[in-house]
Amino acid sequence: MKYRLLCLNLLLLFALNARAGAVRLTADSRVSILTCDPGREPYAIFGHSAIRIQDSTAGVDIVYNYGTFNFDDLHFYKNFLGGDLNYYLGTAPFDEFMEEYAEGHRAVVEQVLNLDLYERQSLYDHLVENAREQNKYYKYNFFYDNCSTKIRDDLEGMFKGNYELSDPSHARNQSFRQLIGKYFPNNPWAGFGIDICLGLPADRPASLEERMFLPLNLSGAMDHFSVAHGRKLVADTEVYDFKIRFQRLSWDRLTSPTVIFWIIFAFCLIIILFEMGSGRHFTGFDYLIFILSGLTGLFLLYLWWFTHHSVTRYNLNLIWACPLNIIGIVWPGIRKYYFSVYSVVLSLFLLFFLFFTRLFDPALLPLILTLLIRSVRLSGFRITLKGKRNR
Repeated sequence: MKYRLLCLNLLLLFALNARAGAVRLTADSRVSILTCDPGREPYAIFGHSAIRIQDSTAGVDIVYNYGTFNFDDLHFYKNFLGGDLNYYLGTAPFDEFMEEYAEGHRAVVEQVLNLDLYERQSLYDHLVENAREQNKYYKYNFFYDNCSTKIRDDLEGMFKGNYELSDPSHARNQSFRQLIGKYFPNNPWAGFGIDICLGLPADRPASLEERMFLPLNLSGAMDHFSVAHGRKLVADTEVYDFKIRFQRLSWDRLTSPTVIFWIIFAFCLIIILFEMGSGRHFTGFDYLIFILSGLTGLFLLYLWWFTHHSVTRYNLNLIWACPLNIIGIVWPGIRKYYFSVYSVVLSLFLLFFLFFTRLFDPALLPLILTLLIRSVRLSGFRITLKGKRNR
């Protein structure tokens, strides 16, 4: 009987160890939050967060990364655009994880958490279980379910509400759009593309917990995170600085949307001067800008109506990027009447834009002015150098 009971206990112990990853952490273990600087790739412009489990005695040094995705998936772009992209909790040795950031010259901040052995083991077991094939996948959502919010949820779940979080930042009442706008100079075209794809849901003020969807905000909040009896969550901080220390004029800034759109606006003014002097109408430019703006509108409609992205709905950019622009420019019979109405709508939108600049990317201003000038021209209004005005 004792022999059977001993075997049963051994089997139970083996099952529990297998479930927890067959590794019991020691007193030498530690748990850290890794916060990686923004990168230049579109998927990296907001930075990254991960969890490091280290135990020199047990021979463990693993990074758990909720931001893993399969770029080689045949349906990657379809799923990404449709809001159906699966991310998963991946693992990698710490040295291997850091290689990417060393090569990309991106700094990594490691915040060592002030956890006791039971809490470290509990979090480690939770990560091991979540990394199993049947558990590791989740539907990525940029604002609400990403590599940073997963870590936030893991920590909050571990303390079961027994924690305090103060707000040290000056980001109170800032919207999601305003929060991410600070990162756009790192990659202006990707930032511009993201911004015009976002609808009114992105303009809702984000709460303190919601602001942790950005890795740097999560890192800042961890410094002010305290658990039972006022124990500070972060015990120590270490910086791995791989940055290159020199300044140079960035080509990206010279070719940013703001610069390009002001150049287009200047070109539009030059065309107007030629038309005033020659009496001719250069329609090639009009076909280009109105077809492109209409195609942009069709894409925004697709994101609103045919995807699972909740933050791309109710997009005000559809006012200037109206899909009907394509019909208006290619159908001569309605062109004058369509652009007469579009000119009025665009004028009202421009006033709205100037009063509510926080809702729109500033780079849109020269583009809207260009569309307005050419739509007025297409409505039949003409000015000649002699001062005559004709309808």
